[in-house]
Amino acid sequence: AEAETVPVVLFPTIRALGKKVRIEETTIKEPLNSVVLGTSMVNAFYEGDFDPDNPSNPVCSAVGEVGKEGDMAPPEGTFKPQSPTCKTCKHNQFGSADKGRGKACKNSRRVALIGATDDRAEPQVMLLNIPPTGIRKFSAYVKRVAASCSRPLHGVVTAFTFDEEQDWPCPIPALVHPIDDVALATRALAARGPN
Repeated sequence: AEAETVPVVLFPTIRALGKKVRIEETTIKEPLNSVVLGTSMVNAFYEGDFDPDNPSNPVCSAVGEVGKEGDMAPPEGTFKPQSPTCKTCKHNQFGSADKGRGKACKNSRRVALIGATDDRAEPQVMLLNIPPTGIRKFSAYVKRVAASCSRPLHGVVTAFTFDEEQDWPCPIPALVHPIDDVALATRALAARGPN
C-alpha cells in the first residue's frame, strides 16, 4: 500500500502521441526504463468534447492519495467546482458520461518517476499519466511487484511501453528487475524526498 500512496506534484509530463513518446519537446525511446517514485489519483471534469487541436483544462479537478479516494475534493479556488467532494459529485458516478457507462469525471493515476539511467546527483523527476483504461493494469502490476519481489515500486526498475490500440496511448508497466545498484537506489530515495 505504501508504494501507491505517495502524492505527487507538478513536474514535466511524459506524453505519447501515435508512435512518439516525448517529454516536453524531446522524443524518447520505448521502453521507458524508470523507477516509480510515487503515485496519486487524479479526478478531472471537462466541459464539452475533447478537441485535440485545442486541448482545454478541466473546470474541476482533485488530486489525492491512492486508497483515500473517498477523501478527495476540489481544492479551494477551483474554477467551477462541481460538488463539495468527489464522492458526492454526480459527474463521478458510473453512467454519468455522455457516451457509454463510464464517468463524466475522468479518474486517472499520475505516476512520478525518474529514468533508470539518469545518473545525475539530482535526476529529473517526470510525470506519466495513466488513463482510466490503464488503472486496472497498473494496480495489478503493483501487486505483482509486491508479491514477486517483496519491494515497493521505488525498489524495482519498471519498463513502460504504450498500447497504441487505445484511443489515447496507454502506458503498460513491466518489471525489468529489482534494484541492486546502490547508486540508483540512493538517487531514487533522494528524488522521493522525505517521507
